[in-house]
Amino acid sequence: WWLIGNPKVEQTRQSEILEHARDIVKGAQDLESIAVGYAPLAELLFPVGEIFKGGPVGLGSQRIPWDTGGLHTGGTSPVILKEAGVIFGLIGHREARDDFGEGAHLNKQIKIAIDYGIIPILCCGEPKGSLVESEAVREKDLEAELITALEGFTGQELLQGQLTIAYEPGHVIGLDQPADMGYIRSGFSLIKRILIKHNLEGLAKKGRLLYGGGVNSETIQQVWSLDRPTRVFSGENWAGFLVGRASASPDFIDMMEKW
Repeated sequence: WWLIGNPKVEQTRQSEILEHARDIVKGAQDLESIAVGYAPLAELLFPVGEIFKGGPVGLGSQRIPWDTGGLHTGGTSPVILKEAGVIFGLIGHREARDDFGEGAHLNKQIKIAIDYGIIPILCCGEPKGSLVESEAVREKDLEAELITALEGFTGQELLQGQLTIAYEPGHVIGLDQPADMGYIRSGFSLIKRILIKHNLEGLAKKGRLLYGGGVNSETIQQVWSLDRPTRVFSGENWAGFLVGRASASPDFIDMMEKW
């Protein structure tokens, strides 16, 4: 099971970020069935990577570039990410789509990640801030995000690259309460249906799925208990959680203990 932290820019001081990274390592020391990952600010990838090196926590990047280098002011390179020790990267998070126009480059970002041995975590969901109730509209929204990103790849290529899909319902991003359980279930079902529809059956059957949105130490059991013992949530694909701003606080360590 994966517990992935995306602290965004909730922490802004180097000292507190590095101290938090040390606390995460301590909290993850004795975990047997949970793999913990954490994606700090890009400016601190190297020092956090040193703290994580050889330990139980995987280093992640909040963004993946769509080119290896060149005329991209404010960008980065996958070479630098690998040198820092990055093993996974977020692609297409709603905030990155809205703030940085990342949606136009998802396909290239996935290819860069796979080419450089970085696990791509592709984020998808309905538009931020809106509760979309129509299943047909939700499927259309998710299909537009997923298929543009995955165009040209085979299911085998994506499985070998360990592509992981994180479903984040738009209306709960940044909130302290997860989506309704039925809404989450149907979201996972829609994703799998879309993948099968576009000849990505292998990914639909074996690819990892994460849930994100409103996950914290008070709600993680609420969502987790939904899956036991019947696994009706999303079949064998469900692999854990993508945690947002709660991962920037001691609450993230509490999640390890409560889960």
